[in-house]
Formats: sequence, structure tokens, C-alpha cells
Amino acid sequence: MRPLDVTAEQQRKHDELVRRLSDGEKGAILDGLIESGRQLARIGIKQRHPGATDALVEWLLIENLYGASVALRLRGQRPAQ
Repeated sequence: MRPLDVTAEQQRKHDELVRRLSDGEKGAILDGLIESGRQLARIGIKQRHPGATDALVEWLLIENLYGASVALRLRGQRPAQ
């Protein structure tokens, strides 16, 4: 299904370009998208928790992605502000 703001010709060209990418190139694009999403999540956490330390932001990111039990297992107790 193509987005409403994309013509059939634009979609065809996009699909062709994607087909030409190697698996490594596709993986690199995916890695970049994932990191962009994590950066946006960190920004949201910082907005909701002004003054939070970097350690707390990372703990909350893990909690948001995987749940509190995983954050506790990976990072230990939740850091203070």
C-alpha cells in the first residue's frame, strides 16, 4: 500500500531503488532508523523529566522499550534524578 501523497510512478521508482540495495546497505538504513527512534524517545523522556541525569534517561528508555523488570535486570535500581 502506498502513501496517499506518493504517485504510482514514484512508488515504482522507490521500490526499484530499494531492490538494488545490498543487504548491508538495507541493514545500515535500518540501524539509522532505529537510532533515530531512540533519539526521539530520549528527547521525549527529557521533556517529561527535566533535569534527569543521562543514567536515568537511559534507564527510562530501556523501561519504555522492554519494561521495568528488564531495565532493573540490565541497569540495576532506577537512578535518582
